[in-house]
Amino acid sequence: MNENEDLTRSLGRELHGRVDGIHDAPIGLDQVKGAAGRIRRRRALTSGAAALAAVAIIVPAGLWGADMLPRGDESPPPATSTPSNVNPTDPPSSPETPEPPEFADEPIVINSDAPQGDDPRIAWVDAGVLHLPDGSTKILPKDYETLVRAGEEYVGIHGQSGGDDIRMDVLDADLNMVDSYDGYSAPVATADQTVAAWTDPAGTVWLRANSETREFAPIGRPASLRAIFGPDCASGGSQCRVYYDGNSDDLTPGAEGGAGAVGPQGPEQLPDGFINSGGISADGILVGLTSGSDHDPDVPTTSTLYDVVAGERIADLSDVRFAYAVWRPFSPDGRLVAGERLDPNLGSTPTGLQVFDVSSGQERVTIELGDDMPEGTTLQSGWWEDETHLLVMTVSPSDDGPGLYDLYRVGLDGTVERVGEAGYDNGTMNVPWRFVG
Repeated sequence: MNENEDLTRSLGRELHGRVDGIHDAPIGLDQVKGAAGRIRRRRALTSGAAALAAVAIIVPAGLWGADMLPRGDESPPPATSTPSNVNPTDPPSSPETPEPPEFADEPIVINSDAPQGDDPRIAWVDAGVLHLPDGSTKILPKDYETLVRAGEEYVGIHGQSGGDDIRMDVLDADLNMVDSYDGYSAPVATADQTVAAWTDPAGTVWLRANSETREFAPIGRPASLRAIFGPDCASGGSQCRVYYDGNSDDLTPGAEGGAGAVGPQGPEQLPDGFINSGGISADGILVGLTSGSDHDPDVPTTSTLYDVVAGERIADLSDVRFAYAVWRPFSPDGRLVAGERLDPNLGSTPTGLQVFDVSSGQERVTIELGDDMPEGTTLQSGWWEDETHLLVMTVSPSDDGPGLYDLYRVGLDGTVERVGEAGYDNGTMNVPWRFVG
């Protein structure tokens, strides 16, 4: 036997071994993908039949109807050698199964003397200009307070949220105005940035996808949106849910005027015990406040991770909130979630950020501001740049404007870089580095 024949036989045995292993694998995975057509990386399925039975039992019928489960005859789209729907604002692509990130052993401290790094690797808006990851820029028709993607298009809000004369503009890929609507609050987008949602002054939710705008459902009052989730949101289907904030000081779960979700049939309550929603991942993991009050420091702050498809409570997280600083709290791969760390003795002002494992609620990283920061410096916001880096913005007092802003790239392994100009003031009343959601 020559060397080539020996190699061929070895490869053949290896391939046969792998194929034989496939026959013993669980069956029916396509039927238990969940609402987003997801693949659950977190939990191994021990039996296809058992998994189907479990899903049929635990999906809460009151919140999600039978249509929440995907149809058995659905099939994945054909593979293609080139990515579809490529847009210059897309963040760097991620592998299907990325290596677990390295986490710092100690709290990560942001100091003002951090070394200078590159510009953000995701798109952002500043003073009426859209900055793209490739370094190019485009002039926007207006200086939008919030800009999100809806496939190849953009949806932006202009005007103070909740005020008069709010406009929701739809722009094409070249930033030409396509449509303009009455708006009420900042738009939100699905995790894959293919569908955008907003509310009008009457509290009706509107959707934009595939270059079409459709009326989705009435909330019944003006409301600010937090997130949108569902595999059929592009068509306004029965599995789509849009999450909104409450406008009442009564933080009792289910209180009138409180936060909720809205589907095609109208408003629904959040899962049991939820006061608000801080965001939802592409896998259908909801995070939100389940205990806490900005007015009563004696009420402990607790947030909860909850699987809306399985109807399972994953973990309760103490002294952390997900409602303000980190607008899209889940990492791009959905494995981590970042929230605002609170000190019970300091009220509602965040003292830093905390990053948790989504599948277990285990704390992975704490991010703090260093003692060398200018007096009065506070945490402004955080945004995931990729699976292992957060862009963290701080603001310090200014005599001439709303504040001086600094942006830092914080790696989960403990690395910190300054991004952009130090003590930046863009000359407008709008915050700089407003990342495209």
